[in-house]
Amino acid sequence: MDNDTDTSRPTMRFFSLKWRALLLTSSVLLLMTMGSAWVSYQNLIEQLREQRSEAGAARLREVHALMGQSFERLRQLAAMVPSIPGVQSALPARDARRLGQVLDSQWPALQLDLGIDLIAFYGPDGGFLQAWDVETGRLPPHARFGELIVRARETEAPAYLLDCDPECVQYLAAPVLAGGRSVGVVVLGANLADLVRNFAAVSGTDIGLLRMGPPRARTAELGRLSDWNADVSALTRPLESLPVLRRAAALHTLDEAADGVLVESGQQACEVRVSALPGVEVTHPVRLVVVSDIGDALAAIRDAARESATASAIGWGLAELLLLGSLWAPMSRLRVTARTLPLLATGAFGAVRRAIRPRAERPLRPADEIDILDSTTVALADRLEELEGQVAERTQTLSRRMDELAAERDFVASLLDTAQVAILTLDQDGQILRANPFTQSLTGQRPQDLLGRRFTDLLLPEAAGDGAQRLAEVIAVGQRHLRHESLVLNRDGSLRNVTWYHSRLRPGAAGGPVVLSVGLDNTERRGAESRLAWMADHDTLTGLPNRRRFQEELELMLNAAQRQGRVGALLLLDLDQFKYVNEADSHLSGDRLLKTIGSALAKELMLAELVARLGGDEFGVLVRDVDAEGAARVAAEINAIVSGVNCEVDGRTHRITASIGVALFPEHGQTVEELLANADLAMYQAKEAGRGHWHVFSEADRSREQLQNRVYWKDRVAQALAEDRFVLYFQPIMHIADGTIAHYEVLLRLLEDDGTVFAAGQFIDAAERTGMIHAVDRVVLSKAIHFLADINRRGIDVSFSLNLSGHSLNDADLLAHLQRELEASGVDTSRLIFEITETAAVGDFAQATSMILFIKSLGCRFALDDFGIGFSSFSYLKHFPVDYLKIDGSFIRQLAGSPDDQIIVKALNQIAAGFGKHTVAEYVESADTLALLREFGIDYAQGYYVSEPRSAEELFGLPLVPRSALAVGENQASA
Repeated sequence: MDNDTDTSRPTMRFFSLKWRALLLTSSVLLLMTMGSAWVSYQNLIEQLREQRSEAGAARLREVHALMGQSFERLRQLAAMVPSIPGVQSALPARDARRLGQVLDSQWPALQLDLGIDLIAFYGPDGGFLQAWDVETGRLPPHARFGELIVRARETEAPAYLLDCDPECVQYLAAPVLAGGRSVGVVVLGANLADLVRNFAAVSGTDIGLLRMGPPRARTAELGRLSDWNADVSALTRPLESLPVLRRAAALHTLDEAADGVLVESGQQACEVRVSALPGVEVTHPVRLVVVSDIGDALAAIRDAARESATASAIGWGLAELLLLGSLWAPMSRLRVTARTLPLLATGAFGAVRRAIRPRAERPLRPADEIDILDSTTVALADRLEELEGQVAERTQTLSRRMDELAAERDFVASLLDTAQVAILTLDQDGQILRANPFTQSLTGQRPQDLLGRRFTDLLLPEAAGDGAQRLAEVIAVGQRHLRHESLVLNRDGSLRNVTWYHSRLRPGAAGGPVVLSVGLDNTERRGAESRLAWMADHDTLTGLPNRRRFQEELELMLNAAQRQGRVGALLLLDLDQFKYVNEADSHLSGDRLLKTIGSALAKELMLAELVARLGGDEFGVLVRDVDAEGAARVAAEINAIVSGVNCEVDGRTHRITASIGVALFPEHGQTVEELLANADLAMYQAKEAGRGHWHVFSEADRSREQLQNRVYWKDRVAQALAEDRFVLYFQPIMHIADGTIAHYEVLLRLLEDDGTVFAAGQFIDAAERTGMIHAVDRVVLSKAIHFLADINRRGIDVSFSLNLSGHSLNDADLLAHLQRELEASGVDTSRLIFEITETAAVGDFAQATSMILFIKSLGCRFALDDFGIGFSSFSYLKHFPVDYLKIDGSFIRQLAGSPDDQIIVKALNQIAAGFGKHTVAEYVESADTLALLREFGIDYAQGYYVSEPRSAEELFGLPLVPRSALAVGENQASA
């Protein structure tokens, strides 16, 4: 039967499968061998490129770091130069000759020891004063410094410049400050040659600087690369590196060199890479060039490629021989196997297994193609049976997965329904596909009514364009996440401030969601922020600007008047007999009167530029472009307005009048403090003349009043210092949480012969004006420190809080005196807390920070007094190393009855807690106030409700140490 089958087939040309397999396999192996060698070579080359690219990036970072260090060194030197004796006195005076004398002696040290190649001084108006250069000694001002100096003056911060004409030099311009103002500009320059040499020494590569552009007036010493239109400003090892650069410029463009180019010459192979200097603009004409020797690396790659090709060729030959030996004998059995294979077409898998199993039972004979074919057929039959079982198992798994997806879908649906944020899904056109129920509270529209509408339709029309642009960044550009804020127009006409978070979703079916948008309603929070900002500048009772805002506007008006040559007037008015009205019915009539008068002045006083309530029953008015006669007319108009206000107390109508003090500017003062003081003095002159009067300030007023007051208190302070009449009182500060007394504030008093005790507010101003405040500060420090040391040794476990005057910031010897007293007394410094007002500290920020750090280094603690009234921005707190913040008493006195003060105190406490500071509330005068402070989380309370200030004998049963004893102790300690 087999013979019949064979003879019935047509005659075909025969070509044995073993030769076909050998030929095909040989071709494939040959291609694989060649391809493997080629791929290996390319991989090595690519690895070399990546390594060079990474090395180039590392070099850029190193150069960036070195340049940053160089600029930082220049900045530090710029801060040091003004401290050279004579500089700070010569700069404000624009004394170029004095600067020359001072710096001529210092220039060699600055040049040789500190590496400065140029130093120049400019006056506060930018005018050139003096300059020194390493090449020419003194030199005229550089025109290129003009913009640099302007930037330094305007920003009051260091400004930088990199110039390569022809050598590359770093320039830094820094303002010179004295007494809190700029008195000039210093310019320092340092050549980049040292930086280039240091980099080459560290990195082991050659580095240089190219200046792009046409040839300069001064030819670069290293020559020019004409093909790249660049001068070589600096280069390490120029004899070896310059020929490489010339060859690179001749063979490659500058853009090609930016990615690194290979330059080979004989046995030498180098990589040349040109890039912009790190940290400067891309358009800067200076370029960084790095020349790296990569000859060894290229040789190693080529050797590896040759070795790989040789090994592949040997392997190919051996494989061909083994293949030929394996195919020669078994292929003759293929015909027998071919007659068995058709049984697979009938599905007789059992018959196939029975037919070919006998061959599989001959394990001693090596397997060939036919044996493999037989084994594959049996394995195929077994696999088909196994797949049927797997199909059933995977069906069950798919069913379980569908149940899990349904549960997850239900969870997401529940989240969308209950989340208190607006959640939208948008398609690629920005149309809404789905909206959760909370969206209705923002838009006033049902979620189903929003479907199909564009996202931008929800926004205020003025913000829709910006919203569409931002959404396009997510949809079209492919940005993964985006956050922005916008106003949403509610159907009822109200506006909601919403922060939107857009996230791009994974692409799904066509028309499916592309963007997930989540909207967080910030309307209430923004409203609270706006109210706080308003309250910082306005009086909460009348709604008028407060004293801080009034002083700011007055300062702006004074500056404008000085620039434009204009005049104006400041009017201060104080209501006559307001105390009677205010105390008639628990301040209610007084509050109504203040509101009425404030509203009347703001509406009816047409000439007024600004009307403000300065505190209590005092108002301030600013008027532009009026002389003394015009100001008098305004004062008369104010009295007419005030007189027209009806005030009823206990059923009786009272006539209201005001005493008005007038100060003209710039005639009566050119600063805010001077004008306020003169207007206040004029107001008191008006009060002396009787109710309803006004008075224009004159120099006679100032001379008479100030002379009497200053002479009296100057003599009192001098006598108190000479006769040791200053005594200390102590007011307890209570820890609110447990009611314990944590420490005491030390208060200064002046004791008269008759036993009268004067508070510090009555004589401190005279002490400050006459310069005796420094002696007073020392007396307070000495008495308090020694008394604290004494009572601590007697077992009285307390701490003292001492006030430092604002003048102490400028007292050069105070800190040394403090350190001597601490050492002489042996006091535990952790029990001392020093206080300084917020206004004084922030007014001289650098000096205050330096003093605070020094005192804290001695082990003492620090507190910021009158916190909350000095500045509307509290970002300075993160730089002030204080431990306590004492909230100003103006927020505490009426706390129980003032919701506005409660909001401010809460906010101040949160700010203090955010910076890790303890809070102290001053002027606590009632149980209701203390209860609110406890609720707000304030740490400490101080005031008459806790305890009034008391003497040392009353509190501790011990007298203060006389100053004579302190002096003896101090002398003994010094000895």
